Amino acid sequence: MQEEGIVSVWIGEAASAEDFEQATTVSFSEDGEFLGSKFSQSLNIGYFDSGLIEAEYREAPCGSLQELLHDVSYAAQILRQFGTEVFEKRPNCFLLLYNYRFGGPAAFMENGVTLHFLGLATYNAC
Repeated sequence: MQEEGIVSVWIGEAASAEDFEQATTVSFSEDGEFLGSKFSQSLNIGYFDSGLIEAEYREAPCGSLQELLHDVSYAAQILRQFGTEVFEKRPNCFLLLYNYRFGGPAAFMENGVTLHFLGLATYNAC
């Protein structure tokens, strides 16, 4: 559900940049109707502004959330809310959906991409 000032955070592993892009790229019909991505369709996420997504695949897996998300928008605000967790499984991709309060299934797994819902954070764009 759309909600200003909330960001839904997923982290995970992808076999390749191509697999990650295929799973997360938003598409539209010939008439311009929002179709979403494989990721959003699988998790029943309805329409969202595709300009409010930050998604990235990294060649080298990351050992901490700080390492993975250090250069995202509002990084300091978001990271402060998740602490200094170190990961046993080292993620190499993430997806942040701004202004969206997610409350569905906890994971997306398809074609070499696994994304786990880490949680919600608040941010202030001002």
